[in-house]
Amino acid sequence: MEIAQTKEIEYNVPLRYNDICAIFNDTPINTGSKGRSLQLRKWQQYYDIEKVGMFYYIKKKYDDTELDLIENSGKYTTYITDRLLDYLSCVNEKEITLSFYDIYELTTMVNPNYHKGKNNLHTQDKDNEVQKFHLDIGIDVQNELGLSNERMISVGLYTFFKVSNKLLRQNVYNALKSMQRKGLIIFHDSFILYKKPVKSANGEIVYSAPHICTNAEIGKILDFKSESLRYAGLSTPKELYCAGIDIQNKYYEHLLGLIKREFGYDSYTNAVKLILGNKAIEHELKFNRSNKLNENVHNQMIENKEMSQKIVNYLTNQFVGEYIDLKE
Repeated sequence: MEIAQTKEIEYNVPLRYNDICAIFNDTPINTGSKGRSLQLRKWQQYYDIEKVGMFYYIKKKYDDTELDLIENSGKYTTYITDRLLDYLSCVNEKEITLSFYDIYELTTMVNPNYHKGKNNLHTQDKDNEVQKFHLDIGIDVQNELGLSNERMISVGLYTFFKVSNKLLRQNVYNALKSMQRKGLIIFHDSFILYKKPVKSANGEIVYSAPHICTNAEIGKILDFKSESLRYAGLSTPKELYCAGIDIQNKYYEHLLGLIKREFGYDSYTNAVKLILGNKAIEHELKFNRSNKLNENVHNQMIENKEMSQKIVNYLTNQFVGEYIDLKE
């Protein structure tokens, strides 16, 4: 399906509501109606559109690859929602706080190595897992960028984790919002605090229990984050996301120092506090969600699994041939 377009699109210019309706040959909807937000979502299936105040900015038209990703994002949200519901149906408490790392692993969005790598990005320990990555960079590219091989690895990993974590978190939020709209949960952002593991007298690594923040402590940390933004020369969290690794390190070092002095903990992670409708979740699982996948989706998953296995086998053979087999 395509949007009917009656006028030439001018990209990255401010458009009033009636102007963008005219471009997409759409009927204007009265202000204050939910229909406008649904209308915008329809346009955003095909175009990158940002609404700022009263104005709309059309940034670009999505290509075929981007359209496929947008189409599949809804299926991904459904998958994450189903996995979370299965987990929450086994929770007897009315409240639970989960870190985003917990949710990523519960829903198998990532493997445990993801968190090891991301957590080591802002450390100075030269023996950490991130530093062990090797990346071959052509000498011409290296000279042109003026970066050492080690620095190039650091920048590359930093970019990967920054972008991937944003996408993962957005999918989790989509799933949580879907569950909240159905009346299954109420959720809000929270934090969990941690202490560094220590070695005992007999050489064993001892981990202390994490601390789930109270509402007052959440407020304190929000103030600390705001103060740390100003310390790093930034104004908004969005600027932090776009900033380089050195500025981000400055921000996190200051923030962790404030948390250490106030609470006695060494690090924190973003989390969500869930208030559960246990019976509502039970009812959803029993009556409103089929225990079997839609047959067409199931067949597609089997096909994808078989194709993935073929790719894995091919790459494994390549790897063994290159690095394991003894050469004559």
